[in-house]
Amino acid sequence: MSDSEEFDLVIEGGTVVDEQSERTLNVYVRNGSIAAITEPHEQLTTRQTLDARGLSVLPGMIDAHTHFRTWSKHSDTFGEMADAAAAGGITTVAGFVMGMNAQGTTLASRVRECLADASSTSPIDFAFHAAIADEKHTLDELSEMVELGVTSFKMFMINRARRMMVDDGFLLAAMKHISQLGGLPMVHAELEDLSMALAAEARDNPALNHVQRFVAARPTWLEAEATRRAIQIAHQADVPLYVVHVTCEDALNEIRRARQQGLIVFAETCPQYLSLTEDEMERQGGLVKVAPPLRSEHDRRALVDAVLSGDINVVSSDHAPYTREVKTDTATDFLDIPVGMPGTQTLVGVTWKVLSEAGGSPRDLVRVLAANPSRVFGFTRKGRIEVGADADITLVNFDDSTVVSAAKLHGPAGYSAYEDWRLPLRIVETLQRGQSVLKNDTVCTNEVGRFIARTPNSGAEARR
Repeated sequence: MSDSEEFDLVIEGGTVVDEQSERTLNVYVRNGSIAAITEPHEQLTTRQTLDARGLSVLPGMIDAHTHFRTWSKHSDTFGEMADAAAAGGITTVAGFVMGMNAQGTTLASRVRECLADASSTSPIDFAFHAAIADEKHTLDELSEMVELGVTSFKMFMINRARRMMVDDGFLLAAMKHISQLGGLPMVHAELEDLSMALAAEARDNPALNHVQRFVAARPTWLEAEATRRAIQIAHQADVPLYVVHVTCEDALNEIRRARQQGLIVFAETCPQYLSLTEDEMERQGGLVKVAPPLRSEHDRRALVDAVLSGDINVVSSDHAPYTREVKTDTATDFLDIPVGMPGTQTLVGVTWKVLSEAGGSPRDLVRVLAANPSRVFGFTRKGRIEVGADADITLVNFDDSTVVSAAKLHGPAGYSAYEDWRLPLRIVETLQRGQSVLKNDTVCTNEVGRFIARTPNSGAEARR
């Protein structure tokens, strides 16, 4: 074999995990891509060897739902969020460009500003979803977003006071535009007017404490009804739909019914809904105030079962951090404490803890944190270990463990809802295009990540 045919790296002797199998294989890397995969006894010429014996070799993990400080009060910049993701074994992160109706901005200007920032600060590869609202010219700008490589668009069915909510008419018009452009609409499924009415009732009920009032204003049936409505609107627009952070069996059942009718609906949930219940709000208060709220133990178990059965396609963090001080401010009414919590650094470990305790396998982890996010969002070179894919790898020791400690978490939030939890794995190292990003618990890359520009219908593989 000539020098020109020599490989840059071999990841040798590890257990390669995909959705269907776990096999001991050698993975060879050349020019940032997976160039060959062989049986252990087949030795090819390489410049460098990474000994993976005793480790599981997973596709680089993907966090498809994160927030950062864009015209908001989130505590993380994009760079800080991506750094935390990298520290948790993530090699690709997708963030939401928010700021709808922010003075002096347009959808296009916001996306371009975030792209410029992330391109100089992210240690890992990244993509964007654009959150949209009924602003002047927004629908006209969608084609420009697709040209930039942003093909997924989120709409909120709640939060009128923050000028984020869209009404049904805009939802339909936007979905029709997105359909024509080959994009993917995403919805936060809760209903504003009903939630406000329920909140008013709860405020007048002296038997409820502040946590119970928050939960009463956003019940499971409200999420289910919003989900049903969004599905029907997407059906009329002839476009697939992605429902973010599904929290309950009621909403899941609406998605199942739609699929039985032949509609394409993707379901996402998050580790907090798989691992915590509404009782946790009584213990941790504002630290675990998220929207939709944490649900019952019945709903938690239903979500875990749905992940294992495949009814839920993707698990993402919905990383939306605020500082401990903001989340525990006793001078602020509980209903006014912002929703969201840090989660990208603990995404892989908490998800694995929940799935493994329910009888899941590493193959399930790969499916919901790598293969499916790649397919749904069109990250065509990510999420799989096969020749031609980017050499993004997460090396895991499933026989070791990691204890969550706020002191070891990246970012300024200063807390974790999972403090002192023992997670039954250890992220040993991650590679981005064959280069080490995380090693010995340190984000050590000397390069910045690359923007993943997607093309129309780039998630078509998942939509068939």
